[in-house]
Amino acid sequence: MCKDAPLTGDLMTHKKTANIDGDIIAYSVGFAANKDPVENALHSAKIMIRSMLEATGCDSYQIYLTGKGNYREEMATIAPYKGNRTQDKPVHYQALRDYLIDVHGAIVIEGREADDALGCAQAEDTVLCTIDKDLDMIAGAHYNWRKQINYNVSQPEADIFFMKQLMTGDRTDNIKGLDGIGDVKAQRIIDESDNMTDLYWKILEMYAMQYDKPYEAMMENANLLWIQREEGVLWDSNIAEFANEPSD
Repeated sequence: MCKDAPLTGDLMTHKKTANIDGDIIAYSVGFAANKDPVENALHSAKIMIRSMLEATGCDSYQIYLTGKGNYREEMATIAPYKGNRTQDKPVHYQALRDYLIDVHGAIVIEGREADDALGCAQAEDTVLCTIDKDLDMIAGAHYNWRKQINYNVSQPEADIFFMKQLMTGDRTDNIKGLDGIGDVKAQRIIDESDNMTDLYWKILEMYAMQYDKPYEAMMENANLLWIQREEGVLWDSNIAEFANEPSD
């Protein structure tokens, strides 16, 4: 259940829920407070949540945390999913997670990621609060607390962001994508495409130049990258709107 925020001033005229990426709070606050007493870390988390509500004008909020298990780990064959992450967790990482759960009612998501829950929860009356650019593939209202900006992502913009990631991959999550394709080249390919169908087939052709089984490789990367909009629904259930699976 969403936690209520204090209703003061303009907040009383808005009925919006801030859906908050709790994983990033635990890490960012944790690393910033690594040498501080745990009380300082918890207070910083409290202030961060309060500032999000003030900045977005939301009257309630829900925090999501990633729990155990992730279907992407079994799906990844090209490279281990997030296999390049070796950094230790912050000193107060678990204390921050416990605080978000016990005090702020954070929901722990099992079997998938908090990002997926954030994607599924996005609606007309919500604001997705994170600093993770990957969530720009989710249409709707967003708030980046590091940049302190509110912005909106249209559905076409969300679709293009996802297709761009199919080309570039995601280094943070160890998703390889296409060799030699960075942001600039990917954007040029997007700009030179007539529509989403044209873009889809161009990307698949590039996969064919790199992978022995291009369609399978593209589907693997797509579903590693894809942030769910409906629980359990992966990307290859959604491509029919602009492309059909090629016949053998």
